[in-house]
Amino acid sequence: MGLIRLLLAIAVLATHTKTLFFFQFPSGSKAVRIFFVISGFYMALILNKKYLKMDNGLWLFYSNRFLRLYPLYWLILILTIVVSLTGYLFNDSPFFLTHIINGSHHPDWIGWFIIIFSNLFILLQSALSFITFYDGQTFLIHTNPQAISGNLYSLIPPAWSIGMEITFYLLAPFYAGRSWKVVALLFLFCIGVKELIGWSGLAFGPWGHRFILSGLIYFIAGVLVYKIYEKYFHRYYSKRLAIMLLALWIPTTLFNGYIFQQNLDLGYYIYVVFSVVSIPFIFQLSGSWSWDRFIGELSYPVYLSHYVCIGILSYSLSVLNMNQSWIQAGGLVVTLLLSFTLLKVVLLPIERVRQKRISSAKTPNSGVH
Repeated sequence: MGLIRLLLAIAVLATHTKTLFFFQFPSGSKAVRIFFVISGFYMALILNKKYLKMDNGLWLFYSNRFLRLYPLYWLILILTIVVSLTGYLFNDSPFFLTHIINGSHHPDWIGWFIIIFSNLFILLQSALSFITFYDGQTFLIHTNPQAISGNLYSLIPPAWSIGMEITFYLLAPFYAGRSWKVVALLFLFCIGVKELIGWSGLAFGPWGHRFILSGLIYFIAGVLVYKIYEKYFHRYYSKRLAIMLLALWIPTTLFNGYIFQQNLDLGYYIYVVFSVVSIPFIFQLSGSWSWDRFIGELSYPVYLSHYVCIGILSYSLSVLNMNQSWIQAGGLVVTLLLSFTLLKVVLLPIERVRQKRISSAKTPNSGVH
C-alpha cells in the first residue's frame, strides 16, 4: 500500500500547486477520503492482530500512534514558525503567521484557545473551519459575512485531516474488535448522518467533509472491508487479481480527471468503491515488499511538509522574478527531499522504538510476544 499512500499524498500536493505536469490526480479532498479508508483498514488489522490481544494493548496502541504522529508534526510546526518569523523580521513577510501578526480581526479568548490548542495538538484543527473572527469576537461560520475564516489561523493547513484521524484512533479500539455486523451498523449510522447533512443544504461546506462523522464514514468503511475480507474473502485471494487491481489503480489515480471528465461526481463514487474493494487485495500483495513499505513511510512527511515547502518556493520565485510554473516541479522535488531527510533522521528511528515496544509487550496467553 506504500505506493498508493505516496501517490495520494502527492495528489494533495498537486491540489495546492493547482496542477502537476500532465497528471490529473483526484482532488485533495478526495485523496484524503481514500486515506481515511486505508487508515481504517490498517487500524482494524493491527488492532485485531496485535493490540487487542495484549494486556496493555490499549495504552500501547495510543502511545504508538502518538509517537507516529506528533514528533514529526511538532518538528514541521517549528520549521513553519521559524520560516515565518524569519520572513517577518527580515522582509516584513510573516508567511503563515500573517493573520496572527497582522490580522485586523483578532478573535476573543475562546477563538485564541481553539487556535493555540489546535495548532499545538492537532485536535480541533477541523473546528477552525466552523468558526470565523470579526472585531474581537468569534462566530459560527456563515453568521457574520464580514468575518474572516478560522482556517487562516492554521499554521499547517493539511493537518485538519490528521486531527480527525486522531479522533478516529481514539474511538477505533471500542468497535474494531466487534463483529462485522456491529461495524456495518455504525457505517449505516454515519451514512444516515451524511444524508441528513446533504438534505440540510450544508453538504458543500465544512459540514460535508470536515465534520467528524462525515469523515468517520470513510474510516469505518475501511474497518468494515477488513472485517468482511477476513471473514469471507481472504481465502479467495489471488496474486494475479491483486496485481491487476494495482495495475488499474495507479493510472486511475494519475489520470483521474481524464478518465472521469464526463461525469466527475459519478467518477468519484466509482473511484471510491474501486479503492475500497482493492485495498485488502493490494495490501496482501504488497505486505512483504520492503521497498513499498519505505515509499509508504514518505507519505506522512510529504503530506505534512508540502504546504510550507510550496509557500517558501512560491515566495522565492517571486523574489527572483521567476515564473510561478516552476512551483510544480520545484514543490514536488523540495518536498520529496525534505521528506526523505525527515524519514531517515526522525521517522525511522522512532519506528524502531515503536516496533521494539510491540515486540517486548506481553499477551495474555503467550508471554512475551
